[in-house]
Amino acid sequence: MGILDRHPTDAERDALNDEPRPGVWIQQLPNTEIGPGDGRELTQSETDALIACEIRSGMAGKLNVAEYDDLIGILQRFAPQGGMLTMERHDTADIDQRMAYQQRGGIHSFPLLRLLAFRLWGERDRAWGPDASQPVRRPTEARPS
Repeated sequence: MGILDRHPTDAERDALNDEPRPGVWIQQLPNTEIGPGDGRELTQSETDALIACEIRSGMAGKLNVAEYDDLIGILQRFAPQGGMLTMERHDTADIDQRMAYQQRGGIHSFPLLRLLAFRLWGERDRAWGPDASQPVRRPTEARPS
């Protein structure tokens, strides 16, 4: 039984029932030249797109070809072309553009993708919410001095 067709556990059912919520732009890509995200709050559509990107990359190699093709069919509704978003950084002296690949704290608006995200990284985003100690700044806020 594959990751797409097994019955949900109790914890997965709880994740399915989570309310969608926007995340923050965080990048944790070691050994790359991609700059970090600036911690800004994302819209729900940006969050959905970045979660879909992470699911696509996280599922590569874990599914057979037919399952992966089915998954891509679902994800293309949410994931941007090229698997990333272009975000303008506002936490530097100069505003510049960075490619966004990851978010934290967001819950996808589509139940199947909430389930797949939970199966890939568990409680990671459920635990990173408004009550967590993670800093969240709006793009217009000044960088701490």
